[in-house]
Amino acid sequence: MRQRARREGVLRNKSTSRERVMRKLMLISLGFAVMSSALLSLTGCVVVAPRPHYVARVWVPGYWAPTGVWVSGHWHG
Repeated sequence: MRQRARREGVLRNKSTSRERVMRKLMLISLGFAVMSSALLSLTGCVVVAPRPHYVARVWVPGYWAPTGVWVSGHWHG
């Protein structure tokens, strides 16, 4: 009886190779996730709201008007 209990106790406390592999895999994947999130946070895009007095302007290229007059390029807006 003691030998059986001793053997079962040893088996309970000793982790199997599969458990060790899973533990190592989880540790590696956790490390990868932390490093990936750090990398993404360092390379993130900074979005800044435009200034309140900013007016959208568009470049209009030169063209021939219907009356046959050349209209040079200008900023519109």
